[in-house]
Amino acid sequence: MFCSIILSIIFSFMVIKAYNALGSYKALCYFVQVGAYNNRENALSSAKRYNSSFIMMEDNLYKVYIGVAKSEEVYNKIVSLLNIDEIAFKKNALITDKDLSDKIDLFDKVISKVNSKDKLYEVLIEEANNLYKYYDIELIF
Repeated sequence: MFCSIILSIIFSFMVIKAYNALGSYKALCYFVQVGAYNNRENALSSAKRYNSSFIMMEDNLYKVYIGVAKSEEVYNKIVSLLNIDEIAFKKNALITDKDLSDKIDLFDKVISKVNSKDKLYEVLIEEANNLYKYYDIELIF
C-alpha cells in the first residue's frame, strides 16, 4: 500500500510538471502593422491597398496587418519586397500556442525563398488564413 501511495505521488508530480511545461510555451513573433485607425471604414480603406491584409481590434483601435514573421530577417524581407519601409511598424507579440508557432516557422522558411511581390502575397494570404483559426481577425482579401 505504501508503494502505491508513493507511485501515485510520483505520477501526480510528473503529470503536473508535463502540464506546466505545455502551458508555458512562448515564442516571439513580429506582426507587420501598416496602420491603426479609430474607425473600421478607415481601416478597411487602408487594408484594401494590400493583397494579404487583416484587421484586428486592439486597444480600441482597428489595426491593419499584412503578415507575421518569427525572424527579423523575414520581417525585413516582407517590408522590403512590399516597399513599405516608411509605414511599417514592427509589433512584437508572444505566441503561446506551439502549433501556431510551428506554422509561422514554416511560413518564414517559404518567405525567405520568395523573390517576387506576387508570390509573397500568395504566402501571406495563406498565413493570414491560418491566423484566422487562432485570432479574432477580419480578413481583407
